[in-house]
Amino acid sequence: MKKVKKNKSLRKIILSLMLIGAIGSSLLLANPLQAQTENESTPTLISNAEADENVTAVDLGIKEPKMFSNNFFYSLKEAWNSIDMALTFNPTKKAEKQMKRASEKLIEAKKLIEEKNQPERANKALQKYEQQMSRFQKTVKRIEQKGEANLEKLTDRIVDNSWQHQNLINALEKKIDPQYFQEVEQAREQSLQAASAIIEKFIPEEKMEEKMESLLNKQKGSEFKDLQNLQNLKSIEGKISSEKKEKIQAIQKKVSKEFFEKMEAMDQDKKSEAESYLKEIGGNELQKLKIIEEVSQRDNWINSDRIKEEIVKKAGQKIELLSEEDQKDYLKNLSQSGDLSELRLIKDLEYSLSSSDSVKGKIQEAKEEILRKINQNLNTSEGSERVFRISNQNDVEQLDALEEIKKSLPSEKQEALKEMEEKIANNIRQKISSANNAEEKENVLNQIASDQPELMKVIQSSKALDQNTKAEILKKQTEKIEKRIQTSKDSATLEKLQERVRKEEQKGEPSGEMIKVRERIEEKMEEIQKEEKRINQPSSETNRPRLNNSLENNETKEGGETNLPGIQDSAPPPETDKQIINLPSVEPLNPQIRKEGDNEQSIQSENSSPSLSSEENQKNQQGRR
Repeated sequence: MKKVKKNKSLRKIILSLMLIGAIGSSLLLANPLQAQTENESTPTLISNAEADENVTAVDLGIKEPKMFSNNFFYSLKEAWNSIDMALTFNPTKKAEKQMKRASEKLIEAKKLIEEKNQPERANKALQKYEQQMSRFQKTVKRIEQKGEANLEKLTDRIVDNSWQHQNLINALEKKIDPQYFQEVEQAREQSLQAASAIIEKFIPEEKMEEKMESLLNKQKGSEFKDLQNLQNLKSIEGKISSEKKEKIQAIQKKVSKEFFEKMEAMDQDKKSEAESYLKEIGGNELQKLKIIEEVSQRDNWINSDRIKEEIVKKAGQKIELLSEEDQKDYLKNLSQSGDLSELRLIKDLEYSLSSSDSVKGKIQEAKEEILRKINQNLNTSEGSERVFRISNQNDVEQLDALEEIKKSLPSEKQEALKEMEEKIANNIRQKISSANNAEEKENVLNQIASDQPELMKVIQSSKALDQNTKAEILKKQTEKIEKRIQTSKDSATLEKLQERVRKEEQKGEPSGEMIKVRERIEEKMEEIQKEEKRINQPSSETNRPRLNNSLENNETKEGGETNLPGIQDSAPPPETDKQIINLPSVEPLNPQIRKEGDNEQSIQSENSSPSLSSEENQKNQQGRR
């Protein structure tokens, strides 16, 4: 045993000396690009979202990496870290080191993207981050099995680091080459699983809210950081057990309440900044859509239709880049609770995405999973309350979601939905009638109506809404769709919208509003095509052949003649072996260019055309003077 320990100590000493030598050599062989980047870096203005996602090595409690994978001694450093980890037998200390190594890999990826423009190496750093987080989760299981005590400080530090990892991964996602996006999404998933494992296993339920509130209060950031925290909380919610999930939901409600109260005191400029912040932050778009759903029903400071359209489009682009397995993981964020809000969001994706058949299939699978959970929840009073927990969303999309549930429910379960539909319709009528003036009524209708053409049929077929209410909502709905068409500058988006309208028209006799929308799309597409044709059409002035500058500056006479001496459009040039066009000479800019002995007479004789009269030659000569 003593011999084994002696060998381990000797190995450790040798590797330490090698590492010291490697680091010393690496300083001498430092990458000139790094020095250049650091010397040339200049402060730039960054947005609130960029500032909140700008996680540094200091924030994670580690040192700045000085050696990267293009350094000759990098492999020696990695080998030493592996041996050091193998020689750490205490699972608690091992978990701490693994989290530290994972943090180093994320900062390394950040620097490789931002400072060195090496996305491929950054992608490899992300892969190593995933490996460290996977090992970390295995170590966490060992700690749980051993039942080690005094983990409170370690737990706080690891949860805080996991939170920072989420923000840093959100920043990397926006900067890395799209071909490596799948690696970013897998890194995010590993980070979420690690954070949820710590919360699940080492934070007692009775201390859950206190611990999480303390964690959120410690996070640095702008006055809008609550939106980032809400997104992370919603992502964690789907990874932990139902008991602690309720605690996470309670924390979300508290954070939301405090944030919305703060927003009420802000002016319109600040509210616009908050809207921009929500669009700019990285992360899972589906979680952001959930936040928008909540925000849009509490306050009208956000243009929910516009921002939803942008985020849904981005979600579609992401889904296209993921593997089938990662597509499922991404969409799982929409089927956590089995409620109306999740169904609303999946239908937004279904309506708006012009994706491949495989992606549409995954979206359909996600919708079926949500409907399955909703049906299951409706079996109990507690579950029914969960399904309708966002019942204050009294709008057309809510009615559409209820119609979708009806299709999947047996008749005996539809009574609850009928009551809910009546409640929503009554709330809609009350909101419209209680408006104090025309402007307030417009705002209310703007919240109730949607900009999805498919939802026109939902309004028309609703048995709970009276005809006057239907007419008012349909008018506003048409206006919103037309505004969406008018502001669109992308013909591909309009073509997709046109296809959706045609499908709706094929289902039955189209309404006047639907026909109006289709005609407006056709008009806008024609406008875009004309503009594209105008921009792409080559100018006749540009394509006109030019002989020289003198030709460009002479005007054409009436009858087709030009002002150029010796050239007439009506008479072709003489056919000779060498056709020469005699153009008026240009006086040199520098008088010194003339040869000595040149006189006025010689210049005149050289430039005079034999086809002109002496009088015309004299006039031309005077013009040159």
